[in-house]
Amino acid sequence: MKWVWIVVGAVVVVCGACGVGGYFLYTQGKGAWDEAKKYGDESLVAIAKPWNARALIERAAPELIRQNPDGTLEQVVKQLQVLGPMKSFTSSITAFHAKSTTEAGTYLEAKYQADAVFEKGPGRITMTLIKRGESWKILTFYGSST
Repeated sequence: MKWVWIVVGAVVVVCGACGVGGYFLYTQGKGAWDEAKKYGDESLVAIAKPWNARALIERAAPELIRQNPDGTLEQVVKQLQVLGPMKSFTSSITAFHAKSTTEAGTYLEAKYQADAVFEKGPGRITMTLIKRGESWKILTFYGSST
């Protein structure tokens, strides 16, 4: 009978440890999720409310700059200006991943999507956000009318 109580006690301890660990991971992940959404919202307002290419470039990750040399990002923003300034939007994080590579180290990646109302009609902005260390940056940026 003594061994039954030992097994029950061990199960309770293991379940309790898993619960505490799960809660810790949830709260840490939720905080990063909220940070990503806040950064995406702030970036969207800075870039699309007045259609400001400089705001995109300042927030761009080095990979985005390397993939878009010689004024390409300015051209992307210029093409989206036909929608007019952004009036309102609803946004969400559609995916969130923690990753680690030998070249890039450990980082977080969040897929951000916003359905917006522009002066001349509806549109959608999607971004991949990346966090290395303590700062978020824009890894990809796409916009279209819907």
